[in-house]
Amino acid sequence: SDGNGTLVYLKKSIPSTVQLPEKSNSPDKSIFIYLESFKSELKIKEPLKEFKVEKKWKDNNGFQHTKLIQLFNGVEVYGAELIAHERDGKIEYINGRYFPEIKVQTTHAAISQSDALSIARAKIGDNHLEKNENNLMLKNTIKLVIYSDKTIPEPILAWYVRLQSKISSRHSIFIDATTGEVIRSYSDIC
Repeated sequence: SDGNGTLVYLKKSIPSTVQLPEKSNSPDKSIFIYLESFKSELKIKEPLKEFKVEKKWKDNNGFQHTKLIQLFNGVEVYGAELIAHERDGKIEYINGRYFPEIKVQTTHAAISQSDALSIARAKIGDNHLEKNENNLMLKNTIKLVIYSDKTIPEPILAWYVRLQSKISSRHSIFIDATTGEVIRSYSDIC
């Protein structure tokens, strides 16, 4: 892991002896059995707690794809996802990027969601933001995430704020949820 997560491509068959914990009645049981089968190799302690299904889709080649996002104490780990590729009820392989054995000091934000939004708006300039007739901002995304990249020493709790501007660009801003410091800011459209 280099601050941006660990890449994975795993194509193995599940041993027939692997079972999920009894409390699991997940409709995506085969995916979690797959992760359970290789959890020591992948450095995943509890697949059912560390990942959740975000979306599913089928392709024209007969594959069912399931995107899982990584969680830490119920908080999404930004950019960490695995995709399971299944055909005829059997997981063929998984791939993606995740953070094995992630550790974060806290999952409780000291900075409020509204303060994070104000910090983000100040960072990109409030006068550039698209608003409706009631002067309310449109197309906002703001959520608490675990954030990591090469520029910070360890993963931290952060607010992820995505703002739509008038000139058809989107801005992504990551704000330290403890200090209010802007960690990273960029335009999603060049």
